[in-house]
Amino acid sequence: MANSNEITVIFGVLTTNYGYIMRDKSPEQLSGLLDIWKQTLGDLDGDLLRASALKIISTSKWFPSVAELRDAALDIAEPEKRRTGIEAWGDVVKEIHRVGSYGAPYFADDLVAEVVKMLDWQTLCLSEEQTADRARFIAGYEAIVKRKRDVALTLPEVRRVSQLIGARRAEVQGEIKRLAEAKRDATQ
Repeated sequence: MANSNEITVIFGVLTTNYGYIMRDKSPEQLSGLLDIWKQTLGDLDGDLLRASALKIISTSKWFPSVAELRDAALDIAEPEKRRTGIEAWGDVVKEIHRVGSYGAPYFADDLVAEVVKMLDWQTLCLSEEQTADRARFIAGYEAIVKRKRDVALTLPEVRRVSQLIGARRAEVQGEIKRLAEAKRDATQ
């Protein structure tokens, strides 16, 4: 995890490279921005954060936001980017031809297997609407890829709060169900 000093050094490198940021912001604003960076980038590995900053320096004319740094870090951490939906659909077509509707398909990409399971293997194999199946598959695949990327980019604190809210919601729903059952039992 990047410590405060590492984040400060990276911030300094970026503010030096993007000199206009120093002219456009007051010292108080820069200090506040650095504080935000420390709160939102500390969960990233220091070397990964440094590499992300260097990647941005080499590809962007503009001072990066936290989101851009996190996005660059995810790209670096996962160099084997997910394929496009149409490339993944190619795996499905190959398996349809290889094993047919009663065989057990094998997909190296877990996301392909997940979407195929949702759409049902036999239904895909026996369908006469391959164009529609391809469109549904691609939409499902790309939605899952986006959701997984969004989760990976989510700050740990945001994830923790979301989990707490989910747990509270489950408790409330459980209590509502218990009360409804108690009322039903009382009226019978």
